[in-house]
Amino acid sequence: MTRAGSVRRARRLRRWAVGVGLGLALAVTAGWLVVGSLVRAAPPWWRSVRVGEAQTQRIAQEVENSVATLLHMAREGGGASGGGGAWRSEPWGVSIPASDANAWINARLPRWLETSGSDLRLPSEIGEVQVEFGEGRVWVGVAYRGEGEGGAVRVLSAAFVARIDGDGMLGVELGGVRVGRLAISRGMLSGVVERLGVSGDAEAMEAVRVLLSGGRVGVEPVIDLEDGRRVRVTGMRARGGRLEVTCVTEHGG
Repeated sequence: MTRAGSVRRARRLRRWAVGVGLGLALAVTAGWLVVGSLVRAAPPWWRSVRVGEAQTQRIAQEVENSVATLLHMAREGGGASGGGGAWRSEPWGVSIPASDANAWINARLPRWLETSGSDLRLPSEIGEVQVEFGEGRVWVGVAYRGEGEGGAVRVLSAAFVARIDGDGMLGVELGGVRVGRLAISRGMLSGVVERLGVSGDAEAMEAVRVLLSGGRVGVEPVIDLEDGRRVRVTGMRARGGRLEVTCVTEHGG
């Protein structure tokens, strides 16, 4: 090969290398721009809750009053066959829209946690909490202010699959995790949870760690009432923006 041919070949190789490098740089930049936009965007179901508005406060109070009324209502039922068993009411249900649940969570939940005697508290970095019901999943999202990027607000959300098993226990599994609209691994979420210190309750934190490791958390779905009765959840379904819950009221046994 002549010297002139070698020079032309070297120039072509340099142009090819520069072209490939520029292409890779553009691809990486475009990828980061897409990732950044997904992280900054809120989930499609996220809707801002104006806690200070009178309507939000009214809805939250109505939700609390309605749930309390349903839990304590006198109901028809009967004892177990053979005697000596618990009295159990006929099944009854309630359907809660996500918008009403979000009003209560943001307007009433912090105060309820303070007066309930629980060690569970929402950290100061969390500004808003929302839920969405659909496709057999319950989505829970929190708007939190991070340390970087000037303390930008991001929406961290997780999908939970909840089922009542054959033994009457409520089994909860983690179905997916997102920052904004970007899916992330459970390990990344675990680091965020540990930094925020979402709970001062050791038992609650252990349950969170089990979920993040891909495990299943079992909870007895029973609410004890002050008059000695108890309300047991026997069914749960999330669909169409509503959480449908079936219960029975029990006494004795």
